[in-house]
Amino acid sequence: MIASALMCLALNVYYEARSESVVGQYAVALVTLNRAHGDKKKICSEVHKPSQFSWTNEKQLPPTEFAAWKQAKKVASDVLSGGVCDFTGGAVFYHTTSVYPDWRRRVKFVMVLGRHRFYRAV
Repeated sequence: MIASALMCLALNVYYEARSESVVGQYAVALVTLNRAHGDKKKICSEVHKPSQFSWTNEKQLPPTEFAAWKQAKKVASDVLSGGVCDFTGGAVFYHTTSVYPDWRRRVKFVMVLGRHRFYRAV
């Protein structure tokens, strides 16, 4: 179970944040864990829930950028092991700074990190 949680979380970090700083990648991983309410067994179902993460709406090829994939796996492992405190303030949502989804008005803004805006439930 933990192996699949690690894979799902690493894929989410890779596809959602591989071009972000390492801190931004940790933030995306923490949001994913927060959405699963800290339950590692629910990581994969959260990642693949319809319309939750943009990359899951399209057919994806396996990761091709070796360094980014290695980093995503490290970030996922660190977060799943509990070695990273939640510096996102309990964020459960984010979007890139280039879009303005309607749902952002119904949640509490937490921070901007790189090209992502993070929010928590109200």
